[in-house]
Amino acid sequence: MKHITALLLITLTAAWAWAGPGVSISFKKSYTVLDFRNITIKEIRPHPAENKIILTVTASLKEKHTVVDYRALKTVSFFTNRIEILLSYQRNYFLNANTLYIMDSFPQKAIALEPRVPLYEKNDISSTLETELIQGALCHIIKNKKNWLFAEIPDQGDHAGWLKEEQVNLLLPGNFHFDAVISQKDVVMTTHDGSRRNLQGGTPYSILKEGADRTEIELTDGTRGFIPHRSPLLFQGLRHSLVETAREFLGVPYLWGGTTGRGLDCSGLTWLVYRMNDIKIPRDGTPQFKSGKRISQKDLQPGDLVFFSTFKPGPSHVGLYIGSGEFIHAATEGVRISSLSEKYWAKRLYGCVTLLSETD
Repeated sequence: MKHITALLLITLTAAWAWAGPGVSISFKKSYTVLDFRNITIKEIRPHPAENKIILTVTASLKEKHTVVDYRALKTVSFFTNRIEILLSYQRNYFLNANTLYIMDSFPQKAIALEPRVPLYEKNDISSTLETELIQGALCHIIKNKKNWLFAEIPDQGDHAGWLKEEQVNLLLPGNFHFDAVISQKDVVMTTHDGSRRNLQGGTPYSILKEGADRTEIELTDGTRGFIPHRSPLLFQGLRHSLVETAREFLGVPYLWGGTTGRGLDCSGLTWLVYRMNDIKIPRDGTPQFKSGKRISQKDLQPGDLVFFSTFKPGPSHVGLYIGSGEFIHAATEGVRISSLSEKYWAKRLYGCVTLLSETD
C-alpha cells in the first residue's frame, strides 16, 4: 500500500526539506538538488508523455509517495525498483553520481558532449543548420521544447539555434572555466586510465600541470589526461601561426554552418583558425568584416581576411590571406587555396580587413 508523506516547508527560502530516509531535497537559488542515499541509480529517462523523470535503481525500495509541490517539484514517488519525480512543468535536469540537479530558471549553462553538436534553425533536424558546437564548448540554454533546447553560443557572438538535449550536459552556475583551446586540427589525449581520446581543434581545456614534453589537462566534462606539447609556431609570429593552422584544414569538406574539422563553411573556417590561436572573432562573415580594420589589397599580410560578394551583395564569402596573392577558404569543393588574381575572385573582391596589430 502506498503511504502519503507531506513535507512541511517552513519558509519559501527553506534550504533543506527531508523526504524520508532515501532522499534529501535542497532548494538552491536557481536549481533544486535531490541527494539519494544508499540508492544506486542505473538509468535516468524522461517520461514520454508527462513532465516526469524516471530513475531505475538497484535497491528494493519500500513504496511511498512524497508530496512536495514547491518550485520544480510536485511529487517524489518510490516504487520497488524505480523512483518517479513529477515536475511542476518541463524542466532541464542532469544526474551526477547519485545526485539529481533540476534547473529552475533560464538561462542555463551547458557544454557540448559530442565532437560535433549541430544547432538548427528549428527544433527539426531537416531545418537549416545554423552553426555547430565543438565538444566541450559552452552554450547558454534559453528555453526548451520536449527533447530540444534553444541555445546561444557566447564564443560565436550569441549565435543561436536548437539542439538535441542529449548532446549537452547542464552545468551548475559558475561551474565552467578553461585556460586554453586545442591549437591543432587533431590532438590525441591519453587519459589517466590509459585510454586515448581524439580532441578537435578549438576544444577548450584547463591546464593542470606542464611537463617537459607533455601537459596534464582537464576537459570541461571533468576528464583528465595528457597531451603533447605543440611545435612552437607562435615563436615564428602570430601571422605565421594563423596561416599554418589554416593549412591543417585543407581538404576538409564544405558544410553550411560547420565549425569543426569534419566540415566547415567559409566564416566557420576563419572563426576556428583564429579561435585556435586564442583570438576571439565573430562567427559570421559580415560581423567579421565589420569588426576589423579596412585595409587596401596592397597592404594585405598573412593572417588578414579577404571578403567577396558571391551569392548575395555585401561580404558573403571570406578567406584567410596566406601571402603571395593567395588565400585559404572553405569553398563548395572544400577547404582549398585560391588566388586573388583569378578572374572569378578578382571581380568579386569586396574588401580586405585586418584583425591584428602591426606587431603581430
